[in-house]
Amino acid sequence: MKQTLTETSLSGVRVAVAMSGGVDSSVAAWLLKRAGGDVLGVTALFRPESTDCGGGNDARTAALVCRDLGVEHVVLDGRRFFERRVIGPFVAAYAQGRTPNPCVVCNARAKFGWLLAEALARGAGLLATGHYARRVGPGGAGLAEGVDRAKSQAYFLARVTPAAWRRVILPLGWMTKEETRALARAAGLPTAEREESQEVCFVPHGDPARIVEGRRPSLGPGLMLDPAGRELGAHQGLHHFTVGQRRGLGLTLGHPAYVLDLDPATNAVTIGRREDLLVRRFRVSHLRMWTRLGSEARLDVRVRYRQRAVPGRLRLLGHHARVEVDRPVRAVAPGQLAVFYHGRRVAASGWIERNQSQHEELA
Repeated sequence: MKQTLTETSLSGVRVAVAMSGGVDSSVAAWLLKRAGGDVLGVTALFRPESTDCGGGNDARTAALVCRDLGVEHVVLDGRRFFERRVIGPFVAAYAQGRTPNPCVVCNARAKFGWLLAEALARGAGLLATGHYARRVGPGGAGLAEGVDRAKSQAYFLARVTPAAWRRVILPLGWMTKEETRALARAAGLPTAEREESQEVCFVPHGDPARIVEGRRPSLGPGLMLDPAGRELGAHQGLHHFTVGQRRGLGLTLGHPAYVLDLDPATNAVTIGRREDLLVRRFRVSHLRMWTRLGSEARLDVRVRYRQRAVPGRLRLLGHHARVEVDRPVRAVAPGQLAVFYHGRRVAASGWIERNQSQHEELA
C-alpha cells in the first residue's frame, strides 16, 4: 500500500475518488483519507435511464460511505456524454459486424476522460479508482497488472491516454481482493460484503441486441453460410452474433457450430467448426504505446480479458501492426482489444481489425 500512495505526494493535493458504491472504491477512499489526502467522492450517472444508479454506480451508497468518512460527495450527470461516446460506438460496432469492448471504451473516455475533467474542474489534482492495476516505472508512467492475478484489471486501462494517466492514482493495485474486503470490514464500511456485477452495466440481462435494436431498428435479416459460401439458414441481424458464439444459432448441422465471421457488406454470418476459429495471425490498429518498441518485438498478447496471454511477435507499421502468435488462439474478434505485455507490464494495445486462420498468410 505504501508503494502506491507514495507514487505521488498527496500533500496539498485534492484527490477525487470515483465512487461506485462498491467495496473497491470505498476502500480506495478510506485509504486515501487515512493517508492524509483531501478526498472528494464523485459518483457519475452514466446509464441512460438512471436517477440513482448509472453505469453500475450506486450514488446513495457512495454518499453514505463518504458521510461515514467525513468527506465531500458529489453526483455528476454524465448520461448524455455516455450515450454519445460509449453507447453510440457500441451500437455502431454491432451494426458493423464487430464485437465491441465497452468497458475499455468507458475507462478511456468516460472515467479517465469526462469524469477526470469534471474532477479537475472541482479543484482535484488526481483521480483515484478502485481498479486492481499498478502505475510503475519512472514517474508512474507505466501500467502493470495488479498483484491479485485473479482480479487484475490492467487490460481495461490499456487505452487511457498519457495525459490522463499522469493524473491517476490506484490505491488497490498492490492489494488482493481478500485484503480489500478485510480492510472494509475492519473500517466498518457498509460496502464490505457487497457483491460485484460481472455484466456490462448498460446491457439489460446480458443481451446487447436489445440495446442495439432500440437505437438501430433498421437492422435486418440475412443469410447464414458455411465457410464455402453454402446457405445454412437465415438470421435476424448481425447484432445477435459475435465471433466464437455457439449458443442461439438455431442450426442443426450434426456437429457443434460456431460463428466464424460477420460480414456487414453482405449481412452474412459464416458458421463453422470449433477448429475453424483458431487464429495465428491478425491485425491491430490505433496503437497505444506504453513503452518504446522497435519495429518488431517479442511480447505476450491477450485478445480478450479472460483469455490467457500467449507469446508472439508484434510488427509495427505506423499506427497499425501485424501480430503472429506462437500457438493458435481462439475467436479473435474484430472490435476487441489486443493487449501486449512484457511480463506483467503492459507494453501496447490495439484494436483487432482482421482475423485469419492459422493456415493463411497476411497480405
